[in-house]
Amino acid sequence: MPPRREGTKSTSTTRKTSKLAKELKLTAEEEDEIREAFDMFVDKDGPPGEIQTTDVRKAMLALGFEASRVEMAEIIDTLDPENEGIVMWDSFIRLCALKMKYRDEQAELERAYRLFTNNTDGPITIFDLKRIARELKENVTDEQLTDMLMEASGGMTVNLNEFEGVMKRAGAL
Repeated sequence: MPPRREGTKSTSTTRKTSKLAKELKLTAEEEDEIREAFDMFVDKDGPPGEIQTTDVRKAMLALGFEASRVEMAEIIDTLDPENEGIVMWDSFIRLCALKMKYRDEQAELERAYRLFTNNTDGPITIFDLKRIARELKENVTDEQLTDMLMEASGGMTVNLNEFEGVMKRAGAL
């Protein structure tokens, strides 16, 4: 997984769940996870609380949600019915809450692993991490990516079992 951006940190242990998250039956940690993925694509020079429709898929991928082209088109139509090219925070968190409610952990783990391995059986390599970092607009060095691989597996590749261990240590499972 790419490292967190500088200045970005989860505040779930010090803050309460928002009214909207409570309504959606999300924990503070889940709300923070969704917010972090959303905020990665907020235009710093644009209005707060909105992302471009072109970034919705990437934000969903950052959360481990995969969608076919057809499903993504339906999601965009739902989130942006006026076809303005933007998606508001409230709409995005509602979508993600629904997705979180229905995800199966093992299937999600395998899907997330396949996202890292570019839809192959693996293992995850430094080239896969570079691609993911580029897609998520993360600025990381080869040294940081090598450190991530070494921490995850003790080597330069990560198999599915090692990936599951990383996800558990990160609290994603």
